[in-house]
Amino acid sequence: MTGRTKKVSGNIVVKNKTLESATINLKVADIKTDASKRDDYFRTKALETSKYPDATFVLSQPVKLDKGAATYNVTGTMMIHGVKKTLTIPIKTGYQNQRVQLASSIPVTFKDFNVNAPSLGFVKVEDHGKVEVFLSLTK
Repeated sequence: MTGRTKKVSGNIVVKNKTLESATINLKVADIKTDASKRDDYFRTKALETSKYPDATFVLSQPVKLDKGAATYNVTGTMMIHGVKKTLTIPIKTGYQNQRVQLASSIPVTFKDFNVNAPSLGFVKVEDHGKVEVFLSLTK
């Protein structure tokens, strides 16, 4: 199952080649897959988006970006379903046409965030997934 949304907002501050702060917010109720019944279950039962409409990542320590286009380990707090976990995730950086591009794949185990793995009777979903992020930033 792959779900996607463009409802992402946030703020990233880079000064003197250091990522000083970052907050990224995702509207989980707007995630859509190729199956609307699964989406409804995902929103209402698994993630309870009426109670927990957002997933958020907040950087917890600055990161020196001195290697240009590279992969950096970034530590922060991820909040999903009202549960906060400290994670260290790899972020790949790149540059294209005056834009900074950031990409990451963050492994998530549903039970770590008190989320029951979706089950539709005839379809059972794994107990883990990943949050994939691709951001293209301009100054």
